[in-house]
Amino acid sequence: MLEAVLTEVADWPALETLHREALETNRKTWTNDPGKWEGDLNGLVDVLRREGKYSEGERLFDEVLIPTFLSQPQSAGFLRDRSDFFARRGRWKEAAAQAAGALSLQSIDHVPYHMLAPLLVANGDIAGYRELCEKIRIQFKGADNPFVADRMAKDCLILPTSAADFEVIDKLADADFLQFGAIPSEESDGIPFFRFSDDAQPLFYRWSDALNVKLRQEDDEIVIEHLGKYRSLMPSLALIFHLCDIVDGGPSGPVSADATQKAVFWCEYLEQHARRIYGLVTNINQRAAARLAKRIKNRDLPDPFTVRDVYRKHWALLDDKEVVQGACDELVSLGWVREYRTENPIGRPRLAEYDINPRVWQ
Repeated sequence: MLEAVLTEVADWPALETLHREALETNRKTWTNDPGKWEGDLNGLVDVLRREGKYSEGERLFDEVLIPTFLSQPQSAGFLRDRSDFFARRGRWKEAAAQAAGALSLQSIDHVPYHMLAPLLVANGDIAGYRELCEKIRIQFKGADNPFVADRMAKDCLILPTSAADFEVIDKLADADFLQFGAIPSEESDGIPFFRFSDDAQPLFYRWSDALNVKLRQEDDEIVIEHLGKYRSLMPSLALIFHLCDIVDGGPSGPVSADATQKAVFWCEYLEQHARRIYGLVTNINQRAAARLAKRIKNRDLPDPFTVRDVYRKHWALLDDKEVVQGACDELVSLGWVREYRTENPIGRPRLAEYDINPRVWQ
């Protein structure tokens, strides 16, 4: 709690003292278990960086990361911390070296790969970056954690891929889709089309039925509108996967069950991300109401107060008129405040005022 308060008020000297005391105590207590006080060291170095005491921060790392310790797996976390310290100062070469050291000790953990990739690019080590991307491809080819797979994929897309990697795209650009199994169109536009294979069609029907049930049960209009677009997204993805398989040596013909199942998985993955993003929007009134309630309990507002009284204070998440209005509406529904408007016989109507329920302070 004290650390959070000191950080909030940016009292760096006091925070430095706090971290130094914690580090000294824990280093004595956990002499043979550095992982127990790694957070204390990193916290102190972060404060020193904020104070501009870079040499002191570097000295602390040097004291800990001695040759005998660097060969131990426990040093990996410290190496990652020192890599971050150098990177924040634009010392890309030193930062990359530390991240590479951590990777050598944690070759199955995705975090060192994630740290090292952008550092190699920033340092101009393109060959090293290409080599790392190949290691990522081998190490995480079968990753079943979508978070890890997403990170690793993005790390390998920092720079454009080599020309050889565009072979599939080149084949698709020059393809005759009729030779791939497309059905000639009888319409005037003459664009050929694909059908689902006999074993893929049931997959589509089951997915479509589940989507329709989901849409009927969904209450959020934004999510309903978004998921409604998946009716065309899913078969489009299935076709893309199917064509990529064909040019990569797979059989031609109708869209395969394998490509269809991949499309289903992708739609599920994209839906999860969409719900998280829309949740930030749809829940903003609740989050703003929680902050407003805290301000009310702290007696930071007059009683009664107006929406204008709130947003003019420029508090975090409460500096927008519409957001504050939504927060007030939430608190009205919860019984925290009561809205009323007084008569104003001349000029514009008076602003709505909110009486605070005295029970909130009990």
